[in-house]
Amino acid sequence: MTSRCILIAVLLLGAAVPFTRVAAQVADTTRLPDLETTGTRLPPADGGNVSSQGVLTRQEIEQRALRYVSDALRDQPGAQLVQTGPVGSQASLFLRGGNSDYVKVLVDGIPMNQPGGLFNFANLTTDNVERIEVLRGPASVLYGSDAMTGVVQLFTRRGAGRPQVALSGLGGSYGSSQFDLGVSGGSSRLGYSGSLGRVASSGVYDFNNDYWNAVGSGRLDYAPGASTRVGVSTRYADGRYEFPTDFSGVPVDSNQFNTERTFTLGIDATQQISSNLEARLLLASNDVRSGSGDAADSPADTVGFGFASTQESRIARRSVDGRVVVRPSTPVTLTGGVAYEYEREDLTSSATSNFGDGTFSEENAFDEHRGTLGAYGQGLVTLSGGLTANAGVRFDDNSAFGGFTTWRTGAAWRFAQGTRLRASVGTAYKAPKFRELFIAVPFEVGNPELRPERSTTWELGIEQAFASDRLRLGLTYFSSRFRDLIQYSLVDFEDSSVPTYYNLGAADSHGLEAEVSYRVLDALTVSGQYTWLATEVTDAGASFSPVFEQGQPLLRRPEHSGRVRVAGRPFSRLGLGVNVNYVGTREDVDFELDLPGRVTLDAYTLVELTADAALLQAAPGRPGLTALLRVENLFDADYLAVVGFAGRGRTILAGARLGY
Repeated sequence: MTSRCILIAVLLLGAAVPFTRVAAQVADTTRLPDLETTGTRLPPADGGNVSSQGVLTRQEIEQRALRYVSDALRDQPGAQLVQTGPVGSQASLFLRGGNSDYVKVLVDGIPMNQPGGLFNFANLTTDNVERIEVLRGPASVLYGSDAMTGVVQLFTRRGAGRPQVALSGLGGSYGSSQFDLGVSGGSSRLGYSGSLGRVASSGVYDFNNDYWNAVGSGRLDYAPGASTRVGVSTRYADGRYEFPTDFSGVPVDSNQFNTERTFTLGIDATQQISSNLEARLLLASNDVRSGSGDAADSPADTVGFGFASTQESRIARRSVDGRVVVRPSTPVTLTGGVAYEYEREDLTSSATSNFGDGTFSEENAFDEHRGTLGAYGQGLVTLSGGLTANAGVRFDDNSAFGGFTTWRTGAAWRFAQGTRLRASVGTAYKAPKFRELFIAVPFEVGNPELRPERSTTWELGIEQAFASDRLRLGLTYFSSRFRDLIQYSLVDFEDSSVPTYYNLGAADSHGLEAEVSYRVLDALTVSGQYTWLATEVTDAGASFSPVFEQGQPLLRRPEHSGRVRVAGRPFSRLGLGVNVNYVGTREDVDFELDLPGRVTLDAYTLVELTADAALLQAAPGRPGLTALLRVENLFDADYLAVVGFAGRGRTILAGARLGY
């Protein structure tokens, strides 16, 4: 397998070498300047970002025909994306060894996580996305709860210039289809963009494995004057995923399904009060209605238990964030803000079973809310000699668990020889889930005394540029301590008379992230990343399960992982790319054993091949036509991302993009 991957990379490199004068990709000249970056919530010109951050641009998204954000995240250092098999199945992101609810997900600043941090990446698509930023490290100072190990933020495309229309479609393996219609354009005062898209698949199982997801996204940007900007972004997604598998991955059920409907709306306004004073306001709303069901047994079931269940959850998040940015002098930028967030969750579930002559039914529900009022400040200083310092602090007061303070500080030194050194340290927290606080059913009672889970992380990094910036190297070491992890226990703790949740667990994570990018020619780039990760449960707390075992690694986090990408244009109209992703051995738990215990999952390598060919160049009054090809798991490797759930085999998608 490895030799074939190397051979493909060498062939692609060789194909591009003779074309030494092929022009580089033409930049999108209608794109507006970036208004802020995730690391500082300030324009790039302010600098001060001392954290690790990766960026995926719209150009690369289109070249690779990436439709799911999860596929883009697999390439990021320190990131492990775990999906339980088919398209539409649960997709979780483990960043720098933290839990899958330790990453804050934002779309134009709008929080997307469930209260308590959970987020399923299966339904998050790249529709109308201008860029994706992945911030690695604690970020609660700027973003509050959930940003324990990082932030993933999607920025919606900002339209400008002449009107553009693009229609794309792909289809292929497993009954897959992808369609998207996008428009954009605008003037110096008003910009607009919008898209409508749908993805679908018939899945990998023989029955009950259909999936579809429809997405609509739009953004308006209005500048009534030189000192005022207002942006409105919205996104709607509606999907359904059918799955036949039980908890161990065995296909036995013809009725199970999950649904999810999401609607977000954000309004951000900027007012330049003077040359050194700016005010910004962000209003955000996110409504999620999700459900699951398993109807009574039908003749198609391979196993029948006379069992039926339904669950419906309604989640609402409303937030307002106002801040001022002051630049009292050229090297200093100060930010101060106040934020309020309202969260509400309404959960209803029911289950009925029939075993022989006996019947059993259960219904439960909770409808709770909480509010968080926070204040934060950040200071950036850029001194002569290439020294940049960054420091911030935040205090949040939550109606459910009280006050919590987080902080972050760091510095970076840039030298004339193209070297940049970074160092930072900070804290972060994650609020308890509503279920952990408020549930009240037999054998499970919420604990209103729970504290947030918390972390402390430090990192050191070095970046080096060579050959007039054609070659870039980066190396980062990080270390995190996770404390007050919430656990459920049937055993009484703290004089409690009922089984409930407690802050008991602890774990450590540390590792090394290496990155390289080499622009061999104007039309050929080779890039790669490698992550070494070590995790350990330092306090098992109430856990007597192999899932969270004293002295053992955390599950599904590989010690070694990496990626190599070769992308080039051997001809001006033809683009080729090869991605090789390696995931090393990691531990999981097999519950099918007589006594559930840990097992080691084998390492695997996946190869992705992409190609785009301009069949017809766009001209006045005539659209351009580009053929697209994307092949996932090129060599049809057999692998397990999770015990019992086989990864997708070779997937071939072919289609075209038509655009003015």
